[in-house]
Amino acid sequence: MKITTSGAFAAPCDQVFAILSDEAFQRSIADTPGSKATVVRQADRTVVTSLRVLPTGGLPDFVKTFVGSHLKLTEIQDWGPAAADGSRTAALTVTIDGAPVRLDGTLALAPTATGSQQTVTAELKARIPLVGGKVEQAAAPALTDGIEREFAAIRQRL
Repeated sequence: MKITTSGAFAAPCDQVFAILSDEAFQRSIADTPGSKATVVRQADRTVVTSLRVLPTGGLPDFVKTFVGSHLKLTEIQDWGPAAADGSRTAALTVTIDGAPVRLDGTLALAPTATGSQQTVTAELKARIPLVGGKVEQAAAPALTDGIEREFAAIRQRL
C-alpha cells in the first residue's frame, strides 16, 4: 500500500533539518514510556533512529493478535548531505517488532517559494497470508497520523 504525504514549513530547509536532526526534538515526539531516539552523524550522513512504543487500543482485534497490547515501531531515517539548494533526501524504514509489517520509502526536504516542504513517499507491506491487505489498511492511518503529528511538531518549533 502506497503512502504519500507532505508538510509545508515557513522556514528554509536548513532550519527544518536542524529540528529534524535534533535528538531532543526526536525524543520529544517519541514521548511514550519505553520510547527513545538517537541521532548519529557520520561524515556527510545523519541517521535518526527512533523506537516508539504505542498502545494498540484503536486497532482492530485481528491486528492485536499479531502485536499484543503495544506496538513497538523502529523508524530509521538515513539522511544524505544537503544539495546546493539546501534540499536533502533520506531513506526511510519503519518496522514493527513482532509483526511482518514494514514501511520502506524516501523522505525529501526541498525548498519552496515560501520556505520548504517535506514529502514522504513509502510502501507499506504486511506479509501475512490472507489478512496482509487488511493489516495494511489498519496500519496506514496510524502511520500517516504519526507523520502529520511530526509535521505539526516541527511547525511548533519554528
